[in-house]
Amino acid sequence: MQTKGCDPAAGRPRRAHEPESAPAVKGYGQSFYEINRGYVRSIWFERRPRYHIHGPEMKTIIIQIVLAVLIFAAGFFAGTRTRARSRSI
Repeated sequence: MQTKGCDPAAGRPRRAHEPESAPAVKGYGQSFYEINRGYVRSIWFERRPRYHIHGPEMKTIIIQIVLAVLIFAAGFFAGTRTRARSRSI
């Protein structure tokens, strides 16, 4: 059912209480809605590449992690071996 005088092709107008139409906050340059919407994009595509590790540094870090895991596993499983027990009746 359609409301009289309403043109469905025109879309709906923006309302003042909708977050998309919120004004920019002084000192931020964007509305809080825009800041929240762009946060993940900002982290993944603008900030993350600055801290990305390349080349030999990354290889060194991976080697250290693998060695730490192997040392932990060797210590953890050292006492788990069991000897074959003879059954005595």
